[in-house]
Formats: sequence, structure tokens, C-alpha cells
Amino acid sequence: MSRVHLVVLGMLKEKPMYGYEFKYFIEERSLEHWARINLPAVYKALQALEEKGYVSGKKEIEGNNPPRTVYHITESGSRYMSRMVIKNLKHPKNKPDFWVAIAFMLGTIEYETARALIQRQLGIEENIHRKILFDSMKKQSGIPFNGKILMELGLGFHETEKRCLSRLLEEMAKPENRQLFISEGTK
Repeated sequence: MSRVHLVVLGMLKEKPMYGYEFKYFIEERSLEHWARINLPAVYKALQALEEKGYVSGKKEIEGNNPPRTVYHITESGSRYMSRMVIKNLKHPKNKPDFWVAIAFMLGTIEYETARALIQRQLGIEENIHRKILFDSMKKQSGIPFNGKILMELGLGFHETEKRCLSRLLEEMAKPENRQLFISEGTK
């Protein structure tokens, strides 16, 4: 299960796409920066996902243009994507994996599952934040200036992440947003 696979499935869950549309989606969402996804990796993932039956490509001809392959997510691809979102929310290998799962959770997992996993991550961030604060106060005199700046950076990251996770939970709870999750038992 790779982050690129989740991104490709997430893009196709939003709408069927042909190869060059992936480029626009990546650019529009700045995926190359925060998710570390690039177009060559997308093409490679498409091939692997198609071999596994998670996506299906169909040749289409529009006007006098050459044929192009339009990719669609399959039913088994949707189930695979749901498992990947939950796995990356529960046990992300790294921060981008967690946030990619957040980016594609709507219409993929149940509200209560998402809420519980985001609350869990918020608790983890709060514990890390407290530990960094405690360590920085305890060791302040023995840390060189560059180490102090890096600890400050780490605190800033965790403060921002906590704020974003809290805001995410608030927005998710709104009725108009809550309906964007799948219904219980609709997997």
C-alpha cells in the first residue's frame, strides 16, 4: 500500500481521468509539495493498480484527437482505498501518509471511524508537544543555538498540526460535512 496508490485512487474516486488530467490535479492540489507525488509515479501506480483490478482503463476517442485511455476506479479499488485510508489514519508511516488519508477520506470511510482516528492522532500530537516542551525546558542550557531553533520549529509544527486536527474535527461535525462520509455499513 503506497501513498501514490492512495492518491491515484482518490483522484479517480472524484472523477474518471485520462493521463494528462492527473498532471492538472497534482498541480491544482500542490500534491508534489505536501504529499511528495509526481506524474511519473502516478503513471507507474496506474499500471500497478490496473494489473490488480483496482482501476480500469478504457480507450476513448474525442473528435479528431488520437485515442486516450480514461481511467476509472473499480468497486474493488474503492474497497482497497477505504482500507488504505483507515490504515494510514491508524498507523501512518510518516506525516504525508496521514494527511493524504485525510485528503481522500470523504466518501470513503464512515464519520465515526474518521472522528475516532483523528482524535487519536490529536492525542498523539499533544503528547509529542508536551514532550518537546518538557525536553526543551529541561535541557535549555546545554543545547546549542541551532538545536534550540530546531526545537522551536518542532513545537511550531506540532502546534499547527494540533490546531488543524481540532479544526478538522469541528468542521467534520457540521451536518453539511458529516453527510460527506459513507453511511454505516456501506463499504
